Amino acid sequence: MDFGFSYVGLFFLAMLMIPNIIWTKNQPKDYEKYVVNENKVLLVLERIGEDLASCAALVFSDFNIKPWTDVVLVGIGNAII
Repeated sequence: MDFGFSYVGLFFLAMLMIPNIIWTKNQPKDYEKYVVNENKVLLVLERIGEDLASCAALVFSDFNIKPWTDVVLVGIGNAII
């Protein structure tokens, strides 16, 4: 694992965040009535997972696009055959 900034991770997080921002502007009618029935333990676990995934997507530069190498091409060729 290589540490550093991942611009691909930032792009994926933006693709996840934009629909959520649009949804908050257009929430369903009477949504507040249903929110109180949500399981609090699952809500906490969901938030922890979101935070950890966001940090991992930005911190690990392994997600960045890299040039192809002979080893990768041979591995892909062997996987296809």
